[in-house]
Amino acid sequence: MSRALTLAALVLSSVFGIIGGSVGLNALIKSNRQKAFLKHSVHPPTKLYINTDDTLRSGIVIAVTCGLIGLISMTSLKLMLLPSFKALGDRTRKLRAYLLAFFTIWLLAALIPFTVFFATRSAIVSAYVGSQRVPQAAIEKAQKQLGATPVYKKIYFLRLLAVLPWFTFLFGAISAIAVYMSEPSAPTSRDGSLTSETMAEKSRMHDV
Repeated sequence: MSRALTLAALVLSSVFGIIGGSVGLNALIKSNRQKAFLKHSVHPPTKLYINTDDTLRSGIVIAVTCGLIGLISMTSLKLMLLPSFKALGDRTRKLRAYLLAFFTIWLLAALIPFTVFFATRSAIVSAYVGSQRVPQAAIEKAQKQLGATPVYKKIYFLRLLAVLPWFTFLFGAISAIAVYMSEPSAPTSRDGSLTSETMAEKSRMHDV
């Protein structure tokens, strides 16, 4: 696969890896803040419980894997672009391709359930006064007054997390294939010219 195409794929997977990790971290922070706000809005002795474990677990995996894909992609760019790292890049080419493929598959395994949860589920909200459960209608009324919603697909920071990491998956998969199929760089001498072994090899290939 051409060097230009490999570089383009790595740039895109680096960018979207960073974006995917960032929106995942942003969703975690804003979700925790929203929960804290709602819980502090309830007056004692009422206690509020908000369960978002379904999207929380898969969302954390998405954020971590996106970050790892971005990190590996940026490392691959450095190994390809800096002459002093070319030898190391050639030795680790297949390893980096396998790692990109592994984390891309791992990302897909987290994206599928998260997308389903986002499209079909809501946070489980319950409230208690002592041992007495507060009626659901009263909880829903309080949520509307506070401008909050438990429906995942109506929460904008979850919407970002449900969409953008799919681009990380796409370009991560392309990068894994591109890195694996990329040709090792030709060895050069200290002055930047091709070594005699490389020139001889090129001559044999030309003769054939």
